[in-house]
Formats: sequence, structure tokens, C-alpha cells
Amino acid sequence: MIAFWIISAAVVLLLILLYIKISFLLFKFAIVREDRDTTFTREALTELGAEDYADEIMSAQKELEGEGLEIVEATSFDGLKLKALFYRAPDPKGTIILFHGYRSAPSCDFCIAKKFYADQGLSVLMPYERAHGLSEGNYITFGIKERFDVHTWIDVINKMIGYQLPLFLSGLSMGSATVLMSAEKEYPENVKLIIADCGFTSPIDIFEHIVKTTMKIPFKLFIPVFGLLCKKKAGFSVDEFSTVDALKNCKIPVFFIHGEADTYVPPEMTIRSYEACASEKYLLTVPGAQHALSFVVDSGEYKATIRQLISRFID
Repeated sequence: MIAFWIISAAVVLLLILLYIKISFLLFKFAIVREDRDTTFTREALTELGAEDYADEIMSAQKELEGEGLEIVEATSFDGLKLKALFYRAPDPKGTIILFHGYRSAPSCDFCIAKKFYADQGLSVLMPYERAHGLSEGNYITFGIKERFDVHTWIDVINKMIGYQLPLFLSGLSMGSATVLMSAEKEYPENVKLIIADCGFTSPIDIFEHIVKTTMKIPFKLFIPVFGLLCKKKAGFSVDEFSTVDALKNCKIPVFFIHGEADTYVPPEMTIRSYEACASEKYLLTVPGAQHALSFVVDSGEYKATIRQLISRFID
């Protein structure tokens, strides 16, 4: 009998240790900064389902990286040094700020879009989100703290250029969630439009989806320790805020986009954000487009809608 209880206690202890270890690994995998090479390769694009657009994307990235863009600096609300790439239009009609996705970079996510917006006569600011690339930070908070950085960059641009020109906000994937969450706070009057491509609704929603689909384990089981790590180390709660919360207070137009074949961020998350949005809103779902590929898969309707929306605010 004693041996039974000893063995049982040992098994329980091992399970507890395994539970804690998995929780720490999930935190490291999802939250802790890990700088990666964001240069596209044909193999990587094939894995992403973008093999048909590989030449266009790789060429655009090479061109953007060779442009010698200005580097603009800002200080976040919590003291991080943030940096962004800036294209200054010769005779700007306005400015667009583009926020990239999770563990990505401006040259990766906006190598094609940057030229499109420049062709509309816009200056283009492309921040490195906190804990990415040139910006400081050790932890990614999936829009919770990043949403305040949106307002920091708005202030920086308005001080650089002035408030007389219209300002547009756009984000891809986590960048989309970041921009949408920023809508909880009122923008300066010259902020006219949000373009939100394939964003998730909240950290807890996307964590649960990714862990379930890629690791085949129930994420909710690990929330107690994982959530404690997020709170104590990274300073945020996984369920403290969402795009749905923010968009109830949104006062400017929002153009929502999502690829219908997206398995990384389910299209239903954009639908939920769209339905919650209290302001003027538009929705485009792109058949056959996988994650973050709507712009190249359906560039015609995507670009036409943006041109139409932007034209309302520029001379």
C-alpha cells in the first residue's frame, strides 16, 4: 500500500512538472521575443500557399529593402524605443501607417502594398512593432500594449507633417488586431480610415485556436500558469481586451478584409469584429486566399475599394 501511494505521488508530481513545463514553453513560443530572418524564400512562400505569387513578392521585398527609407523613432508609453521605416512622398496627399503581423517585419508584409499606397500619393510609415526588428521590447502582447503604440505613431507623424493632411491606419494579421484595438481611444480629427486585413479578435481567442490546431492540446487547461506568466513577466492579461470591445466605440470608417481559406486566423474572427463595429464599415472576403494573401490574390477589388475610400479624404 505504501508503495502504491509513493508511486501515485510520483506520477502526480511528474504530471504537475510536465504541466508547468508546457506552460512555460507556450509562453516562450508565443510571447517572448525571437528575432527571425524575415527575408522571403521560394520555399517559405510555397509553405504559406503563395507559390503563384513568389516572384512578385520576392522582387518587391528586394526592391523595398534597397530603397534606403528614412528611419523614424518614437518612445512608447512604457519607455521602449520604437522605430519605423518611412517613405516620404514628394507631394503627399496624406499618410498611411502600416502595422505588420506576428514575428514579421514591414519589408515582409508590405513590400507590395507600400508601392500601391505610394502610387496613391501617400507617404508611408511602417513601424516595427514592439519586440520586433529595430524596435525594443522583450514581449509580444498581441495588441494589448501595441494598441497604445498606434496612438504614439499617430502623434509622431502629426508632429512631423502636421494635422492638415489625412492619416490612414492599416494592419495585417496581428497588426490588424493592433489597429482595431486602438479604436477604443478617440483619434485626432485627421485620422480618417482603418484598413484591417485578417486580424484576430483577442489574444486568448487566437492562442486557443493556434494551440488547438497546431499542437492538438487544450489551451484552456494551461491558462492558469500561462496567464500568470503573461501577467507577471509581460504585463498583460490574455483576456483583458479585444477588437470587439474596442470597435463598439469606433467613430471612423473601417474596411475589413479576410481570406476565406485562412486557417491561421479564422475568417469568423473578422466577421465578429465587423459585426461589433459601430461606425461605417465595409467587408471583403476573398475566396481561395490563405492567411495574409488577400492583397495579391484579389488585388483588383481590394485595391479598388481602398482607392474609393481614400479618395473621399484626399485632394
